[in-house]
Amino acid sequence: MNYDQAFLQDVLDAPDDDTPRLIYADWLEDNGEPARAEFIRLQIRLCREGGFGAAEAAEMEARIEQLRLAHDDEWAGPVVSHLATGWGFQRGFVEAVTGETETFCACADELFAASPIHRLKLIAARPFLPDLFANPLLLRLSALDLTANGIGDEGMILLARSRFLRPLTALCLRFNAITLEGLQSLTTSPHLKRLRWLDLSNNSFGFPGVVLLRGWPLLDQIVRVELDSSLGGPLALKRR
Repeated sequence: MNYDQAFLQDVLDAPDDDTPRLIYADWLEDNGEPARAEFIRLQIRLCREGGFGAAEAAEMEARIEQLRLAHDDEWAGPVVSHLATGWGFQRGFVEAVTGETETFCACADELFAASPIHRLKLIAARPFLPDLFANPLLLRLSALDLTANGIGDEGMILLARSRFLRPLTALCLRFNAITLEGLQSLTTSPHLKRLRWLDLSNNSFGFPGVVLLRGWPLLDQIVRVELDSSLGGPLALKRR
């Protein structure tokens, strides 16, 4: 393992700690990559520090975007840029990816070894749901977006049974043909107890689903649940 890989491994081993990232930035600057070092430091400062005015924050954001546009594919790395259809940086590293579910199921090991990914958006998931929800690498995620995958009630049952989704704090299930049966699976899952944000808009459970959600014990700890405006939106779940 070379120095670059060793520093990256330190970041992967402690994804919530800024110290390995800043040490990596120091090494990058000392080894001819000052722009990458600056990008990491700026994103960490903007994300973590605070204490600066709107003008300074806007200046940092503009510089971050300038650096990203100049080096996007390069800094995402060959694995992410080849396997993902989209990605986003946070605190200097790719932490969000969008990709085909078939590719993810086949190459998840490579993706998670390349970057500290914790947010995932999947495309064309329905045929691969059993393999997807049986993948222990999902334990590294805090957010999962399954928008417009048509997973239906069968997919919801598989999702609700997956112990590998325990760390999720954000889950997006828009446009998935979920009926009351699928919603029941979600609200009785023993694993999804850390959720703080949930998007259930554009599904098929109607007002009976709103009633079910109002009685969900977990509702008290969730910051926001998105629902169709025709069902009353998030306010429809306000305790009566």
